Amino acid sequence: MDDFKEFVRDHPLLKYEVRDQKMSWQNIYEEWDLLGGNDPSWEKYAEKKEEVLKSVKGQETLRNLIDYVKKINPDNVSKTLNNVGKITSLLTGITTGGKTGSRITGDPLFDKKFDDWY
Repeated sequence: MDDFKEFVRDHPLLKYEVRDQKMSWQNIYEEWDLLGGNDPSWEKYAEKKEEVLKSVKGQETLRNLIDYVKKINPDNVSKTLNNVGKITSLLTGITTGGKTGSRITGDPLFDKKFDDWY
């Protein structure tokens, strides 16, 4: 069985045949047992090691991204966006000198416009 596992590691494209339901692991094992691992018919299921490494890196990156997205809490995103909106509104009010017509602090002393003091 260890020999078969090593054979499958050397021929990683076999897993796609199983995923696509073109073959089953039982069928693959039976053919491997009859033909042996060196039969030329298995060559199409082998990948060059560089291609396998690129594929694995890409899959790991995608898997990490999906795991990260799964961990995102929509409520936290909504609260954060709401807070960013409030901060933007506050900064807009400060930089325009309060000309937006909205009260920033709710404090009458600070809500007066500069012109009101003269």
